[in-house]
Order: sequence, then C-alpha cells, then structure tokens
Amino acid sequence: MNLQQNLMEAMGQNVHFVIDSWMEGDNLTASVIWHLEWKGKETPHTTGCNFFESQQIDGKLIISKITGVEEFPVKPGDWVLKLLKATIVVFDKLPFPAEQLLTRSEGTHERIIKLLEMSVAYNNN
Repeated sequence: MNLQQNLMEAMGQNVHFVIDSWMEGDNLTASVIWHLEWKGKETPHTTGCNFFESQQIDGKLIISKITGVEEFPVKPGDWVLKLLKATIVVFDKLPFPAEQLLTRSEGTHERIIKLLEMSVAYNNN
C-alpha cells in the first residue's frame, strides 16, 4: 500500500481535507492552507500548510517536493525556548556530533536525545 491509501484508510469515510486557501507561486510552486473536518465539522488542531514544488517531466506535472507545517495540538510556551537554548548550548559544546546529527535527518529526535545525554554526562565529569 502507498501513503495515500494508508492515509485514506486511517481517516475513514467521515474525515475530509478542506482547503481554506491556496496560492500559485513562481517556477511551478504552490501553497495550500487546509484543515480536517469530520462529518462537516472542523476538527480542532488539524490545520496545516503545505508548500509544493513541481517539475514538468515528459509533459506531465510531477510534484517533486512537499514541505508541510501542521498545527501542534499542545501550544508550546517558555519550555520550547528553554529546550531550544539547551539544544544550542549542547551543539556549541559538542560541534562534531551536532554536525553529524544534522547531516542525517532520519532518526534526528533520537540522536538529539543522545547528544543531550552526552552533554549531561560531560558536565557531570
């Protein structure tokens, strides 16, 4: 099964994407702001924005890249800034592991946690 089929199965028959606005950009780009509705009612915390980059291949318009931003259901406060600051401090103290972490995006969250653990161990010695 592909991603679209899995998504449609997970959403069921009553959930639908609703496009709030869209804009066509230059060089075969577009952006879309959307939300999900269940039986015609907007579902909380399901707003998103996607940016599409396309290219023409053999006369067909093919999406080559999708970048998405989805609404976070828990609204972050000061703790996000503290986490960002802590992460940057660790990156500055351990630049080589940080660079390795940032060159590979797969599993990034697990590697950031490992880097933070290394920093705590480093500071305790």
